[in-house]
Amino acid sequence: MNNRRVPHVLVICNDVIGDRMAGPAIRCWEMARSLQRHFPVKLAIPNEPGPETRTTSTVPLVTYSSENLKSLCLNHDIVVIQGWVLELHPEISSFDNVVIVDLYDPISLECLEIDKSDPVNVSVQKNIANVGVLNRQMLIGDYFICASERQRDYWMGALTSLLRINPQTHRSERPLIDVVPFGVSETPPSETDEGIRVRLGIPDDALVLLWGGGIWNWFDPLTVIRAMQVMRNSAVQPYLVFMGTKHPNPAVPEMEMCQKAIELSKELELYGHQVFFNTGWVPYDQRQGVLLDADVGVSSHFDSWETRLAFRTRILDYLWAGLPVLSTRGDVLSDMIVEYEAGMQLPFESVDGWCDAIKQVSDPSRRVSFSSGARALAEELTWDKVTRPLIEFCTHAAKSEDADVDTVNHVRQTLSANETLSANEPSQAIGPFRMRFSRWIHDWIQT
Repeated sequence: MNNRRVPHVLVICNDVIGDRMAGPAIRCWEMARSLQRHFPVKLAIPNEPGPETRTTSTVPLVTYSSENLKSLCLNHDIVVIQGWVLELHPEISSFDNVVIVDLYDPISLECLEIDKSDPVNVSVQKNIANVGVLNRQMLIGDYFICASERQRDYWMGALTSLLRINPQTHRSERPLIDVVPFGVSETPPSETDEGIRVRLGIPDDALVLLWGGGIWNWFDPLTVIRAMQVMRNSAVQPYLVFMGTKHPNPAVPEMEMCQKAIELSKELELYGHQVFFNTGWVPYDQRQGVLLDADVGVSSHFDSWETRLAFRTRILDYLWAGLPVLSTRGDVLSDMIVEYEAGMQLPFESVDGWCDAIKQVSDPSRRVSFSSGARALAEELTWDKVTRPLIEFCTHAAKSEDADVDTVNHVRQTLSANETLSANEPSQAIGPFRMRFSRWIHDWIQT
């Protein structure tokens, strides 16, 4: 890369960008906007944006495909990728760009939860493919970002096993992987006409709990719904609103847990009375009206590997709006909520725990106190602050020190061979792959 000019950055998003966006798209959108303050940036998206999206975007948008991706990459010095972008467009690895890989979403752990109901042999095969997606990104990346120090430890282990943490990268003055959390806007939220109380017929003085984002299989909405049923005839009489059930990306199917949540609320005779489901997806620029019309943000999940490494992006919206947060323990943000006194951390699958927490936040003085903590935490997570390591790297970007190391390139070639991961029977695919890789390691050590 020519260091005598400001580098041009291409952010390639693997999710739909538009007026309605989920976490991966929001992250690309906001990171591109932060980067644009320092570099010429273009945001490449897989869909054709509507005219309103083009008008509101401060970053130039371009729809990418296999036909135009090469020219896009050749016209930029730095390429930022995440998710399945490399898998769908492996040609990215053949260009000479500096490649930044965003590993904020541990997709293989999420998919383990999604595929739980599949036959074991099918889910094993899917897992092999998902881990392969991540491995191939880690093999070609020059720099990596993730969402928390806990994630950084996890990815350092993965990078070590792929020989990416090696004498060359270890001696480098530049970090191989940095923490760039999900952020919040520097601009405080403001009222819109998209409030929920009037639309759903909820009394102005009622306690409204908001479930922001989708209902994925690794979440536990059922415990919260059961708590609502217990408290139905209590003095508090809270309401629970699910902000969206239909993912804005049509390629993402409805989750099994979403249907379970709806069925349970109907079974308990709460559906449409005390528990509400917004079947669409609130537009990104209008979500602040919903947030400001609620009293408390909630997030509930199971005790799983996914939880251990998760960074619950919906909680960032709660903090941005100054909402007290009730969250199941186990993830990084729930620990931060306790540290900043921004809400309460609850046990896994505890109906009694949720009932007690809801009673406590029904006290206006407790909510005011928690709200102060939420705003203080949000101030530490603004996009301009969290993207500083990314901006610093881009300012002095270069290929990784081990980009031309023969041993690492041999690993890259070994693990990028798709045929080792595509046998009809997963048990037959895993064994030969392990043997070939182990044999290569042994031969390399001997030489």
